[in-house]
Amino acid sequence: MAAVPTAPPPASPDPRRRPSVVVLRAGDPGDPVLHVVHTLDGHVGALRPLASAVGPGVAVRGLASPLVARPPERFTSAARLALRYASDILREDAPGPHLLAGLGAGAALAFEVAAALRRDGAPVALLVAVDGGPGHRGPARARPAVPPPWHPDHARARARRRHWELCVRGWSPHPYDGPLHLLWAAGTPSVGPTQGWGPWVASVEVRRLPVAHERLLAGDGVGPVAAELRGLVDRAWAAAPGPGTGSPPATGPA
Repeated sequence: MAAVPTAPPPASPDPRRRPSVVVLRAGDPGDPVLHVVHTLDGHVGALRPLASAVGPGVAVRGLASPLVARPPERFTSAARLALRYASDILREDAPGPHLLAGLGAGAALAFEVAAALRRDGAPVALLVAVDGGPGHRGPARARPAVPPPWHPDHARARARRRHWELCVRGWSPHPYDGPLHLLWAAGTPSVGPTQGWGPWVASVEVRRLPVAHERLLAGDGVGPVAAELRGLVDRAWAAAPGPGTGSPPATGPA
């Protein structure tokens, strides 16, 4: 098994590097902070309605991909990209416990971020995969097309293709010793009852969503996703130890 990359220390950030953390909903001091990883296109703009619908009392921050920057940064694996996100999270003032969610292909990155934070000794209280995982067989499994170089959306399409290569085709998860909550959209096919998460995490709790994958961030689909996330955040925050006391034990149904 290949060595697992470890997170670099959070000191001395590269001044040329654009931060990946974007504030989507500001909270008050002491509020839990939910970090949400982007979908396949790498942008966080589509997450703003979800952040708003989560409601007051929770700060929401999106993780925007450096693969959509100009020029794009280069990463050799989902784990390496996740190290970048974990490093940026650790540079924030909030000490945790950390709450993480990823949508679709972003679930792989949220998983890797949680693993990187735990290896660094940072407390992780919540990890949520929203309709994504190693056994997911929904629309994100299709290889995104790359338009000709003169196409106006060429850069965005290239970013989608690269995220697909890192998070879908080329992703090889390492075991994670914490629990995972899976929000499973209606109609999404999978190779198994946990979208493939079972062998890689301490436990999986599955919650079904009454919306299709394509509607998770659109219209009537946002409300059910936000309600489930808010419930999980409230429950995890109430049960989590205080900052600096380590991650909570892995509990929950197998």
